[in-house]
Amino acid sequence: MKFFKFPIITLTASFILGIVFNSFFEPNISYLNLAISVAFLISSVTYLRAKKKWFQDVYFGIAVYFLFFCLGSEAHYWHTDSHYKNHYSHFLVNTNDTAVKGTIVSVLKPSENFCKYIVSLSQFNNTNCFGKILVYSEKGDANLKSGQEIIILGKLLPTFKATNPYQFDYSEYLQKLNISHQIFCRKGSIITTRIHKNANYYIQNVREKLIASFDEHQFDRKTKSVLEALLFGQRHVIDEETIANYTKTGVIHILAISGLHIGILYFFFSLLLKPLEKSKYGSILRLFLILGLLWLFALLTGLPASVTRAVTLFSFVSLGTFYNRQNHVFNAVAVSALLLLLFNPNYIFDIGFQLSYAAVISILLFQPFYEKCYFTKHKIGVYFIDIVLVSLAAQIGVLPLTLYYFHQLPLLFLLANIVVIPLASLVLILGSLTLLFNFIFKPIAFLLGTMISFLISTMNQFIAVIATFDSGVIKNISFTSEMVILSYLIILFFIYWCYKLKWFAF
Repeated sequence: MKFFKFPIITLTASFILGIVFNSFFEPNISYLNLAISVAFLISSVTYLRAKKKWFQDVYFGIAVYFLFFCLGSEAHYWHTDSHYKNHYSHFLVNTNDTAVKGTIVSVLKPSENFCKYIVSLSQFNNTNCFGKILVYSEKGDANLKSGQEIIILGKLLPTFKATNPYQFDYSEYLQKLNISHQIFCRKGSIITTRIHKNANYYIQNVREKLIASFDEHQFDRKTKSVLEALLFGQRHVIDEETIANYTKTGVIHILAISGLHIGILYFFFSLLLKPLEKSKYGSILRLFLILGLLWLFALLTGLPASVTRAVTLFSFVSLGTFYNRQNHVFNAVAVSALLLLLFNPNYIFDIGFQLSYAAVISILLFQPFYEKCYFTKHKIGVYFIDIVLVSLAAQIGVLPLTLYYFHQLPLLFLLANIVVIPLASLVLILGSLTLLFNFIFKPIAFLLGTMISFLISTMNQFIAVIATFDSGVIKNISFTSEMVILSYLIILFFIYWCYKLKWFAF
């Protein structure tokens, strides 16, 4: 028997369970090392035993799953910053006189009174250390960017716990991402020093130049902010009213770059570069160009978890298509998840990561039933039916997580998606072309810019009208983690029942 015959899906699931187990129970590293040693020994013995048989051995399978479970736990342990002796949390003292030095690694969406940054520390009260903290800076103070090294004078505080039962616990979410403390800075308490010209610094500079190329179009503030969100993942520039409207109507995912946007770009690039296949080495050139363009787009967005996941997934799809092999999309999803979690196990606690995978898996599971819902063979009719069915399938997949994190249920999401998804697709494609023509031929860029302005304005106005219906969203829903697990078990049981009966085949 061959080891690689084991399904990657269940191995990935075992790895994820190990991460979650270590996060909740935090076992000692010596126990984890012992468990991995035992699991590896048992796997080796059962493999040699199963190799002599004609059929796969159940004991070998259980041993391998247990090994991946232990590997997931160990990976999460070593990616928990507080386990290291030089983490800043080990140097905390009860004093108001705190001086920390660090480098800004990410600029977050500002609040009404503060700009927000994630800072990677290098010193705490003149002691070398590491770790990430959340920094609040009063608006009007220095405009800080990624790569800027700063010295902060102030009080380092634990992140605030949620007090409202229907409020998203931002503190718990940050804890899972290795951010446990924050600091509020008054004007003048931040001292800027040198700039670290790292990857984030250069990516931000390139992104700013590309964004600035749209200034000549003189878009209004809302249009430009939505365009920046769709093309560059800069959702923090969008005003609160627009965010609220998109949230109420259940289409906030449009403004967060994810699998939907990468899928649109993938099929657009595939179609655009298809003529290359006629040349001798055109197929491999087309493959490298598609992969290069997708990963370039991911770099410009700052490589957030949702974008990285989507680009990784479509990279596997591209490779499978190039080698003319049947690409099992579920295995592609599992491989992309496993690779990302090996790189950073804490991705599993990222909300965007969870919602993206839940939506994609739900869409794929319900996909065999779509054809039975078509009442027309017309391409336009089928397209809009697909939008409705895909939106419904995605909403089913993310519903338990939405209720758990946001405690509300949008009822008009289908109506909103029918209009918003086609418009957002056009904006994404036209925006990419406009970005190119901004540098090579301005007249065409201005023509495309006029179309983009009209499309975004139409999309925003439509969403604003839908959001005026107060009965379109149910708020203050109490939903626990146990209810999330139970909900997904019910959904999976329902899907299994549908596949088992094969009612769609009649």
